[in-house]
Amino acid sequence: MSVSNHTELSMSVCCLCRDEQSAGNLSDRIRHSFPTATELLVLDNSAGEWDCYGAIRHFLKEAQGDLIIVMHDDIEFGDLSSPLLLERIREISIKDRTASLFGIAGISRKDQRGIGHFYDEQGGRNWGFHNGGEASSLDECFLVIKNRRGINVSEGLEGYHFYGTDLCLNTMRLGLSCYVIDYPLIHKSAGSLNENFFQARDRFQEHLQNQWLDRFVRTTCTVFYGSTCRLKQCWAFALSLLLLESPRHRDFDLARRCILRRGFARYGWLPFSFMILVARLQVSYRRWISDVMWWRQNWRHRLPRG
Repeated sequence: MSVSNHTELSMSVCCLCRDEQSAGNLSDRIRHSFPTATELLVLDNSAGEWDCYGAIRHFLKEAQGDLIIVMHDDIEFGDLSSPLLLERIREISIKDRTASLFGIAGISRKDQRGIGHFYDEQGGRNWGFHNGGEASSLDECFLVIKNRRGINVSEGLEGYHFYGTDLCLNTMRLGLSCYVIDYPLIHKSAGSLNENFFQARDRFQEHLQNQWLDRFVRTTCTVFYGSTCRLKQCWAFALSLLLLESPRHRDFDLARRCILRRGFARYGWLPFSFMILVARLQVSYRRWISDVMWWRQNWRHRLPRG
């Protein structure tokens, strides 16, 4: 795939829709924002026969475009255009020819902080993520995959969560790179952190253990440890709780109950409570260091702390 000819790349837009009405509405939005030549692959999941992993395997097998866009059915494009999307991908591909998977928000590979941004349906910026860059994990609401590079989700996984992280890990195993791009869409959902989410987290944790990844894996809403060390798994679960506190997720109270119930059952009340305390102290210390460094650099100018 030539990086100098991205304006001529073909695209396939793919979506697993909740019902027939969502599928129809999505088709109208796609046709308004993308060229009529764009391939559109929509699966109506009214009968519940598909899950996200199965749908992605289907899309990656059937799609003919050079770029395969996998998106949620509650995405609005606003004033964004497909040429802008191609330009954002071109900018990164010129700098890094291994760039193969893109999203609009995720976790920085460099320092594990949130990067990118998008908007909610009222126009407010979600999460306030920083600008993009190379990522270790991507939010699933909007993904762009360069076709014919061998990228796919893992066999044996199913459900509706963590396929963005799975795709990133598999992309990096191929020696390819993942990036967050500046393409601020409107996403009408903040996601649900309910019991189903944490059951999916349990399954993905087991998958990572079987991979013997031996590293921490952060997503936009939880943290994993990819091996069998229970101490590090406990630490990752404690960090997951703090990750949802700031900014506070709308399902935080429900998520907190799910995390504490699992944490106490698996690691014991005292060890897990201690891990949460240590995690809070670490976060407070890092914020204090950040504030000290900022004031050292700016106190003479009397600038307000942003």
